[in-house]
Amino acid sequence: GQALANQPYQTYTGPLTAGASGLQQQAWEGISGLQIPTGQQTMYTPGSYTDAGTAQKYMNPYLQQALNPQIAEARRQAEIENLKNKAAATKAGAYGGSRQALMESENQRNLLQNLANITGQGYQKAYDTGAQQFLAEQNLLKGTTEANRAYGLQGLAAQQAAGAAARDIEQQGIAADYAQFQEARDYPYKQVQ
Repeated sequence: GQALANQPYQTYTGPLTAGASGLQQQAWEGISGLQIPTGQQTMYTPGSYTDAGTAQKYMNPYLQQALNPQIAEARRQAEIENLKNKAAATKAGAYGGSRQALMESENQRNLLQNLANITGQGYQKAYDTGAQQFLAEQNLLKGTTEANRAYGLQGLAAQQAAGAAARDIEQQGIAADYAQFQEARDYPYKQVQ
């Protein structure tokens, strides 16, 4: 007993805590490296279809080429109607009179109204179709942005959980080593008892 009492204290030289695992370090570096989103990939900023030039970008660039055949057909039909009216006036012996001028002006008014309808409807349809495409792209951009953000945060959370599990495993090993050291250190005292 006296010999044991004269022995110096045996200190534990191993680590007392597990510390952070490599995966936890990666997660923390990732988290500390996060910055307030400013780019289009991480921040959704909705646009407006009525902003200057936006509607024009989404409308059909060939709109006038699509309307030209309809306009040409309306003009052709007006000319046919005009010729019919002239032939009828000639038959009746009233060619060149005020009645003919009235029929021609009415025919011209009908043509212009028809052209205005064709153009107005064409531009309205192009505008509406462009607005739908704009909204579809905005929704896609918003969904992509949210998916990018969620993916990044889920990856960091997975790293954090994996790191915590690895740290727990390492801590159990250290606790077992320390318990073994205490048993070995106290063994001579138990022998004396």
